[in-house]
Amino acid sequence: YAALGADSVFQRQFDFISTDTGDVEPSLNFNEVVAEFPSGAGARSAYDQVRAWLRDCLPSPAEYYNAGKFSAVTIGVDGSAELQLSTFGPVDEELDPFGDEAWYLETGLVLSGDRIAVLSQLTHTQDYNWLNGTPVEQMLPTAAERLAVGNDEVGTGDPAGTPDLPSSAGATTVPEGFPLDLAV
Repeated sequence: YAALGADSVFQRQFDFISTDTGDVEPSLNFNEVVAEFPSGAGARSAYDQVRAWLRDCLPSPAEYYNAGKFSAVTIGVDGSAELQLSTFGPVDEELDPFGDEAWYLETGLVLSGDRIAVLSQLTHTQDYNWLNGTPVEQMLPTAAERLAVGNDEVGTGDPAGTPDLPSSAGATTVPEGFPLDLAV
């Protein structure tokens, strides 16, 4: 993101942990990148570039890539958010011995003032209907709120409206008791 003109970049990676075994699933991926730019125009340009990459992506060594359509996600702060679900494949035989899965790349983009956030989830599976919205879709409004807090360019970030975060807020593990119904 520095190559796109970002002054500062924060990135974090999350592990998928099997609820059955407690083991980390190395073939699944979830991450977030937050970047701050010198201006709102710089952030918009970077947002548009990331969006273009997602339309034209062909991950190596994929044989096909079906770029999903971008859809708007409602956020409670000034700015915009979009979600895209794309598929590509094939999935390696060692991960998918029956050949009936695809890679699902779900990406959420947030633009707020002079900042952008990019949330990405990569999973291999058959099609799945998320009853309460996909994980990225559920996270985008909160990501947008946190992106806007303290952002002078937006002017609507209200730290008083931000929930108190535990001292482990920077941790990359889900807290005990978090309502998560996904089994790997």
